[in-house]
Amino acid sequence: DAGAWPVQADGGGKSLTLIDPLSGKTGQSSDAWRPSTEPGGTPGAVAAALDFAQWRVDFFTPEELLDSGISGPLADPDRDGIVNLVEYAALKNPVRFSANAAVRVAMVAGKIVFTWERRQGAADISDLTAGLELWDGRGLWVPAGTGMGPGISISGEPTGEGSVRISVEVDPAVSSFRFARLRVAL
Repeated sequence: DAGAWPVQADGGGKSLTLIDPLSGKTGQSSDAWRPSTEPGGTPGAVAAALDFAQWRVDFFTPEELLDSGISGPLADPDRDGIVNLVEYAALKNPVRFSANAAVRVAMVAGKIVFTWERRQGAADISDLTAGLELWDGRGLWVPAGTGMGPGISISGEPTGEGSVRISVEVDPAVSSFRFARLRVAL
């Protein structure tokens, strides 16, 4: 084995499973694969939906699972500034340093664009429990979504790699929203 391929599929035990098997993509990158959830693997079958508890088992040893400072939802074992719960929701690897932030910010055609990728098909997160919030300038964080008034638009598009790319555009000429944060809860 070389690179960042899941070690749980080495030898006997689990098989490799595409994160988004219905995308039609073959997944040439190790980031497109995860170990199967069932002992003995799942060759030829569509994998069951993943939840945070199973995701932890896929990345951490039995000893690490007992230490919430390593495998807990607010731990950051790879010290990249992204806690495990966000790594799970954003389809990242919690034990491999990521130089990319969970939320990217750019100016595009005079608009502030906040973008992040959310795991598809998770058993325990959804648009209601994981998403961007915008600061209203009066001390309140408001879930980003439609109906926020002029100058705000939100879109989502499947990536084909097990996630949905969500973009929130803010037109600073029309809207008072200027700051965003990512909220994730189980």
